[in-house]
Formats: sequence, C-alpha cells, structure tokens
Amino acid sequence: MPEFSVVIIARDEEHTLGRALGSLKPLIERGCEVVLLDTGSSDGTLELARAAGCRTWTVGEKFHTSLDEGQADEINQRFMRDGEGPLVESRQRVFNFGAARQYVTSLASHDFVLHLDASDVLLSCDVDFFDEQIRSGQVGNFEYQREYASSDPHRPAILYRYSRFYDRRQYHWEGFVHEGIYPNAGVTPLATVQCSPEKLLFRHIKDEGKQRSFYPGGLALNMLNDPEKPRWMHYLGRELYYLNWRQSAIALLEQHANMVHAWNAERCESLCLAGECYEGLGEIDAASACYSRAFWLDSARRDPLLRLAELCQRQGKHQGCVAYAQAALSIPHTSAYFELETNYTYRPHHLLYISLYWLGSKDEARQHWESCLRYAPDNLRFQLDARWFNP
Repeated sequence: MPEFSVVIIARDEEHTLGRALGSLKPLIERGCEVVLLDTGSSDGTLELARAAGCRTWTVGEKFHTSLDEGQADEINQRFMRDGEGPLVESRQRVFNFGAARQYVTSLASHDFVLHLDASDVLLSCDVDFFDEQIRSGQVGNFEYQREYASSDPHRPAILYRYSRFYDRRQYHWEGFVHEGIYPNAGVTPLATVQCSPEKLLFRHIKDEGKQRSFYPGGLALNMLNDPEKPRWMHYLGRELYYLNWRQSAIALLEQHANMVHAWNAERCESLCLAGECYEGLGEIDAASACYSRAFWLDSARRDPLLRLAELCQRQGKHQGCVAYAQAALSIPHTSAYFELETNYTYRPHHLLYISLYWLGSKDEARQHWESCLRYAPDNLRFQLDARWFNP
C-alpha cells in the first residue's frame, strides 16, 4: 500500500469522475486509499466512487453558506467601480472549498495526502519514489506540474507548478475559493521536493459548462476576512477581469501589483490583466505601461513581452513587435507561475512571421512560419498563410 492517500471533494461530478478514477486505477490496484467527500450530489457520483473502491463520505450542505444583505452591500460598495456590478446579491450561495478540503484531509488514513479534482486525470505517478521520500521523514510537500486544459480543443493549454501533495501535520487549507495550503501554527515545514513530469503529472480538463456561481462571493469573503493577503486581492481582481468589469478589475489588480511583499510572478500577472483591461477601454499607453512594468517585476516570463509585441502589431508598429517577440524567444520556460503553453511553442513565431513579412523580410518570416507549422501542423491559420510563401 502506498504511504499516502488520494482525496477528492465532489458534487454532481458523475460526468467527469469516471475519467479521473480510471486514471487512478493503477494506484487503486496497488492498494492506494482514495477518499471521496460528496458535498450534496444529486447524480450518481457516490455510486461511481464506491464501485471504483473509494472510501466515501457525504456531508450535504455542511460547507455551503449564503451572503446576508449586509455582506452583499459591503462587497459591492468596496470592490465595484463606475457603476459596474453588482458582484454579489443577498442570499447568494457560497461554498467553502478550503474547509471542505481540510475536512476530507482529516478522513484519510495517511498523513501525506494528494488532493485531486474530479476533473483531473493522472498522467504519471512514481509511487516508489514518493514512498521513499515520505519514509525519509525529511519532506513536507511535493511540487509538481499540472496541465490546465479546456474541453474546447481550440483553446491552448496552460502548464504550471502545483502543490497539493503534502503532510497534513505541517500544512492546512485556507480560503473559500482559490484555496491554498499554508504552514500550521508553530510548525516550520520540512523540505519541498520538486517533481519532474515523470514523477508526477496531472491534467485538469476544465468543464466549460460548470457554473462558477460560488466564485465571486467566495473571493469577496476571502478579502473581507483577510484584506491584506495578496493572494485574495489578485484572485478577486482576476475574477472581475473574467466578468469584464474592467474599471473594478483595474483598481484591485493595480493595488495588488503595488504590494511589495507579494509574489512577483503574481504581481506580474495582475499587471498583464490590468493592461488587457486598459486595452479594452482604449487606453493604449496605460496598457503598454502595465506590460512593461510586468516584465520589470518578473523577467522570467514571456507573457509581458508577447503582450507588448501583440500591442505593437495591432498598432502597425511591426519593428517593435519583432523586437519584443525576439526577446521573448530568449527566455526559457523556468517560471513556476502558469503561462499559456503556446508562449513556448508557436505564439512568438506567429507574431514574428507576420511582422517580418510586412517589413519585407520574407525569407526570415518564412522560417518562423515553418516553426509554427512544426508546433501546430493542424492550425488552419498557419495552413492558409502558406499562400504568403508558396504562391
């Protein structure tokens, strides 16, 4: 039996859970404990989990709550700008993901737990490696890669570092939404082990039809409960960006970017999102300033430079586009923070072949177009642009 447990929280996940549990079959056959906490399913989630050999608990509405009128008013007044919103309404339901994860963690037989979502697929797991590390007594948690993919095949995947495999004696969960693990009081966590994709790799397949109704209220409650925590400010600003409330998003994202004690990679991302909001408002100079500052904060990410390149290209400034895109190509993929996988495949080459073509450097443009085809041979845009180079 492995020295760790796999734990899952789920509600109405029958349509994805079978795929997740199927990917865990090699671990289950080896005797790995899989614990599933059902938080109020009305479909066959529980039956599917039990048939696969999971230990199951059901808690119904235990981790659900609703915003009262005072909370809703405070949230809308504090976080919305220029008539945007409302972000939340009175009696809006909120789910406490952090508390649910903490609870299911307590149900596991082992102190080391690996958290999965019902939309995750296990691609690799070296059980012998993890057993050896755990038995050494020198490890507090494991950091590994996770692919974030859409069910829409036309949307690019994101690859980022993740850490939901840890010793519960050293860490606990915080946050209603975008929850994370934090050291237990009075404990200095042991070492974090960096895992290669051969040791552990997951793919999360986003369910595009899944409702995000819990997210805005949960993120706002995070901010009300702990307004100085940079993580909550970043994620609430990001949610406002997704909701297309640009002025409200900019206010929070720029406030987060000014928090000097925050993680620079997240500050960088806040500025990238704020820049996109400024572009949507037609404020091009402000957008450019955000992207430039983002790169200054974290020069290990390609995204700010590629955004500057795209901005130049849209403005017809092709020489500027070439300069930024070529600079981006010189940056290897080392950042732990998420980025589009295309940033490290065809995106910079796509920008380069278009701008170089319009600058008259058609031979050089062709080389970058060929790189795009190598990375994405089925991309219709690249196929159609063959007419530029093969008249």
